[in-house]
Amino acid sequence: YLVDCPRARAYVPDIARLIELVALQTEAQRINLMAFSCGSPLLAEALVQLRERYPEDNVADLQRRFRIANVLFVAADLDLTNFTRSQLPILREIARRTEVYLSEDDLALQVAALLKRASRLGRPRFDELTREELETLASDERLVAVDVAGVPGPHELFGIRGHGYFVANPWISSDVLMSLVYPFDPAWRGLVHGAGYGLWTFPDNYPERVGAAVYEISPDLRRNQR
Repeated sequence: YLVDCPRARAYVPDIARLIELVALQTEAQRINLMAFSCGSPLLAEALVQLRERYPEDNVADLQRRFRIANVLFVAADLDLTNFTRSQLPILREIARRTEVYLSEDDLALQVAALLKRASRLGRPRFDELTREELETLASDERLVAVDVAGVPGPHELFGIRGHGYFVANPWISSDVLMSLVYPFDPAWRGLVHGAGYGLWTFPDNYPERVGAAVYEISPDLRRNQR
């Protein structure tokens, strides 16, 4: 963590070039991107670099050029205030939607916050932001923040409590997959608004809700089960 993650930042330009090549040399209708843990700053910085390559492009130009649909940050080891003030405004221009999965129970990000002396995006301390910033985030329809702390089931991977939930927990992994496959909002995917800060969360009947959503878009799946 102290050596490899900082060293990996040297490859941010390569990540940016890869995204650009996929956009320019394939016929993909939507390009979805996901980063986990300390891979998150690499993706965020790569997208910032892509934006800087085309300073004359407006939002419509950027989205036609790159066709980036969803950008997912799962258990993101990103500085909360830097993301909010510097990176998110650029992500709003280059991507149709930014999704953030967070958990108060993420032990790895709790330790990372102590080392970096600032809370992480995947385990935020919202008191680091101003009231105006919180209101802006809560009202941004193109930003989806999903609180997974209360989701029933496993949240542990390789002994790191609360950090590998998107692999260990079937509800969370299902939502991550849905957000990558289908360009629909979190309500369609079966999530509901939780209390405070405009966060989304999982209802008790999430399996039924997400199943109904999948069968609605792909009714052949229901017929094939019979």
